[in-house]
Amino acid sequence: MEKRLSEYIATALRDSRTTRRFYGEGAIMLREEATVLTGMLIGLGAIDFSFCLKGEALDGKSSAVIDYTPYLKFTQR
Repeated sequence: MEKRLSEYIATALRDSRTTRRFYGEGAIMLREEATVLTGMLIGLGAIDFSFCLKGEALDGKSSAVIDYTPYLKFTQR
């Protein structure tokens, strides 16, 4: 887990040529508001996130399946 999401987004914004390759026209990452978003994310350093770069699903052809059943259990008291 990492707590540097704003740093990663700021790095992506600095490299605008690469960022334009991955985001479509009109995306917030290509607009001036993205720098404001980065500033807001600095305060959210307590949020954990992780990028999973392992596996075969990086080509975008298969959809990721998340099992939500552990969170859907309901017990009435």
